[in-house]
Amino acid sequence: MAKKNLKTNEIQDRFQEANLSNPFLHHQIGRSSKLPFGLAFLGILVVGLILFLAGILCMLYLHSKRLVCKSEYSSITIIYDKVGLIGYSSKKYSYDFFQEQKSAKKMGVQKYIKAFQDSFQSSTGGSCKTVKE
Repeated sequence: MAKKNLKTNEIQDRFQEANLSNPFLHHQIGRSSKLPFGLAFLGILVVGLILFLAGILCMLYLHSKRLVCKSEYSSITIIYDKVGLIGYSSKKYSYDFFQEQKSAKKMGVQKYIKAFQDSFQSSTGGSCKTVKE
């Protein structure tokens, strides 16, 4: 029985040596287990950029307020914080965001929001409300 196990071990050793000495098989094993450095670096860079942008958007979302104004004919939502106007979306309402950003900076954001509310209500007959994110 011991002689039989010895032959089995010899056969297994020779099989393993043959597999390791075969350059094609060794090349295939090594190739499938490694990712090219450039591709790994690019992947890490893309994931990092996505996480960075997601972080910025979360910060803006958590620290901003929205002025939602609606009327029968149009609607506008202005996103702002303590420092200034961040963005807007509107339907059927003309709004020059960059010019209004400058006005808000000159007047102060709270005064600008109050003036815009009054102007929207008087010109469209709609209503406005402030929503905290």
